[in-house]
Amino acid sequence: MLKEALAMLKPGGLYILDDMLPQPNWPEGHQEKALKLMADLDSRTDITLTKMRWATGIIIASKKAI
Repeated sequence: MLKEALAMLKPGGLYILDDMLPQPNWPEGHQEKALKLMADLDSRTDITLTKMRWATGIIIASKKAI
């Protein structure tokens, strides 16, 4: 439901994701899901992304003004 969640953001609103770096406790197939999520976010033109290799990995998406 990524599209729906991002559609609810107002311009300047933030969507924050954590645990985006591979973890040894991830279940089978989770890394592929995380990579697809990052690719989906990268392909969007209505948000600006900040990716941080800090702790377990954080991505901050900010909704652009229309």
